[in-house]
Formats: sequence, C-alpha cells, structure tokens
Amino acid sequence: MSNQNEKGQSLLEVVIALGVIVVVLVGLVKVTTQSVRNTSSSQNESLTARYATEVSEWLKNERDTLGWVGFKAAFISRPGTWCLPTSPLTIHPTQSDLTTYISSLVAPSPKCPAFIAGSNTLFRTITLPTNSSPYPTPPSLSRTELMAFVTKISWDEGENVRTAVYEAEITSAENP
Repeated sequence: MSNQNEKGQSLLEVVIALGVIVVVLVGLVKVTTQSVRNTSSSQNESLTARYATEVSEWLKNERDTLGWVGFKAAFISRPGTWCLPTSPLTIHPTQSDLTTYISSLVAPSPKCPAFIAGSNTLFRTITLPTNSSPYPTPPSLSRTELMAFVTKISWDEGENVRTAVYEAEITSAENP
C-alpha cells in the first residue's frame, strides 16, 4: 500500500512542479513583452522629434526659397489639418508647386491613410493656419509677420493612440 502512496505522491509532485514552471514561464513572457513594448515606445518617441524637426526645417526652407509672400499665400490657401506622410519633405521651387502639393494633402479621418515614409507605425499631421499675425521682432522692434504651425505625430501603442505635439513659428524674417 505504501508503494501506491509513493506513486500518487510522485505524480502530485510532478503536477505541482509543472504548475510552478508554467507560472514562471508566464511571468517571463509577460516581462519580456513589456520590455519590448517599452523599447518600441521609446524608439517611436525618439523618431517623433526627428520627424517634427523635419517639418520645421522644411517650412523654413520653403519660406527662404519662395520668399514670405509666396510662402504665406501657399500655406493660407488651404487652412486645416492635413496628413503629411512624405519623408523627406522636398522643397518646391515655385509657389504654384507648393500650392499644388498642399492641395494634394488629405485630411485625417480619424487617422491618416498612410504612415510616414520609412516608418511602419507613425502618422504625421500638420495644421495650417488661417492667416498670419503681426509679431514684434526684438531688438529693432520692427514689425514682422509670424505663422504658427502645429505638427502632430501619432502611433498606435496596444489599444491606445499616443501623440506627440510640436509647435513651430515661422517669421517673415529669413534669419530671425
């Protein structure tokens, strides 16, 4: 009879050991998954700064290429929020070229239909102003104009959508 108890006890020990192993493995998988998610989130946050800087530089280069009047006319021709998936952003040699490009942009509904080129997770929008406002430029206190743009870069993170918001101000002075 004691031999049967030992067999039953051995079977119980094996079941308990397997249960412990399963719990440990589930814990390891959970920690690994969270670590990968955190790494991916950090990479996306780093990329948002790069893509937002790209927009700011693009805006300055467009202003420098077209001059303030052409730049302003092109951008206020179509105010609103638009998807900006192109990367790198190219400089348009004429106001007409830039206006045509802006006219080709699509609105997010609710998200942009395409990722930023070179990315498989990030969406970028730019909010174009309705007009510009006067802005005093120190130290000469001469009047110049200012246009404010908002760039948003979003990505899906699990069930949530994360968004980084960047604001840029472009002045009529080429080297403020």
